[in-house]
Amino acid sequence: MFRKALLAAVIILLPCLAYSLDPCTQCTWTDTVTITGDPYNIRPATDLFTNPDVDHGTIDGDMAAFLQNDKAYVLVGHVVVPADHRVYIEPGTVIYGTNPLDPNWTEVQDDLVGALIVAQGGRIYAVGSPNCPIIMTTIQDNVCDPYDLDCEDNQLWGGVLVCGYANINTATGIGFIEGIDTLRTYGRYGGNNDEDTSGVLAYISLRHGGHEIGDANEINGFTFGAVGTGTIIDHLEVFANYDDGYEWFGGKVNGKYLVSACTGDDSFDHDEGYRGAFQYVFSWYTETTGDKNGEHDGGTDPEDGTPLCDPHYYNATYLNKGCGTGSNLHMRDNWSGDYYKSIFSESQYGIHDFEDIGADPAEDTEKRLRDGDILFIDNGFYCHDDVPATYIRPGASGYATGVDYFDGVVGVGGPTNSFGDPIPYRSYQNTDAPTQLLDPRLIPTTPAASGHTGNINPLDLPYIDDVDYIGAFPPFDDEDPDPWPCWLWIAYWTHIYEREIVVQQPQYHPGDANGNSTVNILDITTLINYLYKGGPAPTPWLLNGDCNGNAVVNILDITHLINYLYKGGVHPYGVCCFKNIVWAYQEYKACTQDCFTTFMPQDPQGYMQCKVDCFWEFIKEIKHYIVFSN
Repeated sequence: MFRKALLAAVIILLPCLAYSLDPCTQCTWTDTVTITGDPYNIRPATDLFTNPDVDHGTIDGDMAAFLQNDKAYVLVGHVVVPADHRVYIEPGTVIYGTNPLDPNWTEVQDDLVGALIVAQGGRIYAVGSPNCPIIMTTIQDNVCDPYDLDCEDNQLWGGVLVCGYANINTATGIGFIEGIDTLRTYGRYGGNNDEDTSGVLAYISLRHGGHEIGDANEINGFTFGAVGTGTIIDHLEVFANYDDGYEWFGGKVNGKYLVSACTGDDSFDHDEGYRGAFQYVFSWYTETTGDKNGEHDGGTDPEDGTPLCDPHYYNATYLNKGCGTGSNLHMRDNWSGDYYKSIFSESQYGIHDFEDIGADPAEDTEKRLRDGDILFIDNGFYCHDDVPATYIRPGASGYATGVDYFDGVVGVGGPTNSFGDPIPYRSYQNTDAPTQLLDPRLIPTTPAASGHTGNINPLDLPYIDDVDYIGAFPPFDDEDPDPWPCWLWIAYWTHIYEREIVVQQPQYHPGDANGNSTVNILDITTLINYLYKGGPAPTPWLLNGDCNGNAVVNILDITHLINYLYKGGVHPYGVCCFKNIVWAYQEYKACTQDCFTTFMPQDPQGYMQCKVDCFWEFIKEIKHYIVFSN
């Protein structure tokens, strides 16, 4: 439990590792390792755990593999992490997947599609950092050139699939990943442990996937089958996937800071009784990509199976194809759930429809809406064909209009939701302004940017932050002479940021008061001169001088620096993206290098254990700043 809490903490605190000066290694690896799945995919492959070019060992009784960022890895076929096995993936590691169209492969068959599958009882610890995300992409992608592939380049490998033991609502309580034959037991998911853990996935950019894994079954970017709350998913991006960005089949895992861009189908899809919670969710399409931002189903067989679905979304920003086309949401198959403090925009219909199959059967989504099981509270609907009645699509055959509920006639949502202009975010990239970067930050002067203090967290979920704005991004004022340095949580680690689809933000290094990329006694001198002798302010941002994370620069920051430099105190840390520490990644890398020097080549098992210990020491270093609860 302590380790889980520490893991959660490090992921929330990692954002300002982006402001360290450690270069990422994604274009400097020295070797490429091919990891092959079983030729017929009948049983879990062993190559990941026997390949001599992959570090192996035993950790807490499990077989473990360690993928480090001085190598790139190529997945051929279904590469599986079976039960009682775990894989660790370092920040900055590049993992490629193959596909049948790859000229390196002569046989055209779906079994050659590279995919990473974590089976029930297996675990993955893939933790990147904002300046060094883990990149998972096609072997046809040159990751050193962010522009070699585009939004519509997809189906070029598979994706990531995670299977757990949490509850689902099918008739048997067991499911199998679509496209994987039921004889291949690694595609099985479902059980009765909602607290099950499959590991940690954080700061990962997954690109250009979605190839078929079986006949007419394309892989989502991330697929979660019956994954429990013991798993952490945080700061994930799916870019240009052929099918959905994410899909959850049952389970109760939570998620924060999720991005889906340029997907061929939906961004966030769930089914089979999913019951987790999300916060800070961003979906974006070009005018030629994507379908719904969210496609939400309650159950499949039966639709009224238990546990009933009950997901909770907080602070989502859904931008569709442009005003007058497309839809943000589609709800059916006995779905129920909640949206709080979210933005639905750039479409013809904010809510496409609620399924209404008549006669009030138990599995009717429209009935659940009327019964109050579906709540939309304190949301904003913008730019939907400029016709208020079409913020929710008029009822088509088999679907309810939903309009009455959101106009307050019945009382679901009602006056707590807002409809119409002004659009509260800064700009949307489209053909009318092809050179204008997407800027999803809130305009401070709009009603969306503040004052949303009621029902901030009506379910009192410990996982949810209390914020007073709607949408996935806080307001930002360009006129502020010292701008908030971390206003865009998608900065640095996402592909949409790397490709300059979204606005860019300034860098900021807490403790480096004189701006020379090093923290030393000269920074103490700079702060003394600024505070007491009329000297220049810390550069390039005032908050470079904020060393103790209290958003002001004063004598306490000088004390903090002295303690850090001369008394073994904690790193300087700033206020951006929660409390954070800086340069911890460099210490982690130095620790792993010491492991190599000490244990290799005579003791590979000791080397493996030492590297994992470095990981936990890295987490313990910031235990004083835990601000996250799962």
